[in-house]
Amino acid sequence: METVIPCIIGPTAVGKTRTGIAMARAIGAEIVSVDSRQVYRGLDVGADKVSGEIRSEIPHHMLDICDPDRTFTVADFARECKRLIREIHTRGAVALLVGGTPYYYESLFSGIPEHGSVSDPEARKRLESRWKEEGPDALYEELKRVDPGSCSRIHPHDRYRVIRALEIFQATGRPRSDFHPSGHTGGLRPTYFGLFMKRERLYDLIEKRVKHQFASGFPQEVQSLLHRGCDPGLPALRGFGYRELVKWAAGSCSLEEAAEEDIRSTRAFCRRQMTWFRKFVPCLWYDGSDPETEDNMRNVMLSWRRRFLPGEYSV
Repeated sequence: METVIPCIIGPTAVGKTRTGIAMARAIGAEIVSVDSRQVYRGLDVGADKVSGEIRSEIPHHMLDICDPDRTFTVADFARECKRLIREIHTRGAVALLVGGTPYYYESLFSGIPEHGSVSDPEARKRLESRWKEEGPDALYEELKRVDPGSCSRIHPHDRYRVIRALEIFQATGRPRSDFHPSGHTGGLRPTYFGLFMKRERLYDLIEKRVKHQFASGFPQEVQSLLHRGCDPGLPALRGFGYRELVKWAAGSCSLEEAAEEDIRSTRAFCRRQMTWFRKFVPCLWYDGSDPETEDNMRNVMLSWRRRFLPGEYSV
């Protein structure tokens, strides 16, 4: 029997967190974060985690479950999320997924990619050395030759994903883009509730949020992580905002330059998110700037709740 899971999706800064909290109150839900940065301890300001006050009112899951000096994979997310959904439904509550990391949703509802368990530490170490010695362009050109399918989805300077794709190829002899999801989803099926906004409005919100983060301790957060010995190449520190502040901490740019680059990077990520999310079905889309959106979504969520009660299905 399938389990239908409500999910609130959309680009960064569109209002998913606020809306998720309102919907959780309306339908008696516990929130499961679908955010690849919020899983890491110590990434608070830059990852926009909800306050302790909100967490005490509404249970939040998949926050602060991994130290920043290790890698949390999509396979880790899918496995832990399935366990949480079972526990939440056992308590008679709804598991409401909220977040903007598309490949986390894909791993949960389409199956974990076959390459998820492929690991070759020696190959990865060699590739890391080559990245430092030869530069990103050399490895990206190599990736173009052996796995052009992955190149279309990976930025040339995305160190982790370029190296990961080459590691998979060297370990298996097959390009990463040839692998397919395993199909083991645990009987989960999503119902997506999407938030969108006109690009100009969203870009303005992104700029305001970045400036607020920089004025609210974001630079100090990154300095603290580096002082604790976190390698700047770790996945936790490669995302927008964090990587720019790593450069600032190293003296490679000013704080103002780091903020401007963060704004540009976040806007670019926002565009990529919407490209991914347009493929997510079934999805009901709502204008995040419309004052009536929250009421409309609440009514639909309540109808959904009456139809799909946790006690009527199993995970």
